[in-house]
Amino acid sequence: MIKEIFFTTSNKNKLHELKKILPIEIKSVELSLEEIQETDVQKVAEDKAKKAFELTGKTVMVEDTGIYLDCLKGFPGALGRWMEKTCGYAVLCDIVKFNKNNSVVTKTCFSFFEKDLCQSFLGETPGIISETPKGNLGFGWDSIFIPEGSEKTQAEMLPEEKNSVSCRYKAILKLKEFLLKA
Repeated sequence: MIKEIFFTTSNKNKLHELKKILPIEIKSVELSLEEIQETDVQKVAEDKAKKAFELTGKTVMVEDTGIYLDCLKGFPGALGRWMEKTCGYAVLCDIVKFNKNNSVVTKTCFSFFEKDLCQSFLGETPGIISETPKGNLGFGWDSIFIPEGSEKTQAEMLPEEKNSVSCRYKAILKLKEFLLKA
């Protein structure tokens, strides 16, 4: 039975959210992990989980997330953080308008590493990019992402509403199911 997991994050909100949902003790560990340049969030998360385990020798978990635009054949994917740093996510509104295709899928992957076991949990949410950023809740692409079946961006949704559609929350629920069986 797994007693505790070390979650590699410096984001206190992510840690707090996981502690409320997962049935295990979660501790934060800040590590500077070199990230492979890859668009696939699962490959990035698994690589970081292995590196985190090698550095700590403890049961670890990492998270990676991405936004996959149909009009750009899945770009930026897991490289979204670099796009945000250089030009911001709002530029995606212009890109989808220019390409006349605003379809997108968001993905979050939690990868868990213990001894020689790497287990990954992927959550996906299809949707569209809004014409302009809207809302001030959330972070990252929340102000431009409208989940399928909604008329609001995630940044316009209350936390409970966002959790019902969020790729991150879907991945957390899969992780929770695994931990309850472990």
